[in-house]
Amino acid sequence: MAQFPIDHNDDQIMEFHPSPFKTDAPFAVISFVWQNESVLLSHITNRGWCVPSGRIEQNETQCAAAMRETFEEAAAHIKNPIAIGTFKITDKSTTKYAVATTSLLDSLDPFVPNSESTERILCPISKLPEIYYLWTPLTEAVFIHSLKMIRSSD
Repeated sequence: MAQFPIDHNDDQIMEFHPSPFKTDAPFAVISFVWQNESVLLSHITNRGWCVPSGRIEQNETQCAAAMRETFEEAAAHIKNPIAIGTFKITDKSTTKYAVATTSLLDSLDPFVPNSESTERILCPISKLPEIYYLWTPLTEAVFIHSLKMIRSSD
């Protein structure tokens, strides 16, 4: 099983646990969407370039949330998202969990800037360290894991 570094950022500790790690109540989903060697990114106000992500709504599955968030932030449709692991995010008073999914890009609708995001791109994996809003050893390891998992599911 792959080892993932622990990220200490400000007052937060972020860990990644690959599937089949389970938690009762993930609050969010993070959607890694691939087309060949490029990943879909959205430009989020006050954050910068990142993969689509957001809260899981009541009675919504993790995969449905990944599909919805990817469409809301990037006007993109995805194929069969699969859970690849869970981020554990701990600060001084709370611990939260966010499920990571990976999928293939199915299609792109015309993009219109909105309250969710201002732009979208397909970014080659080699360019991520230059533009990703929070590039750390943990982030890099999860991107690589995501790409390996989508390749093995084909």
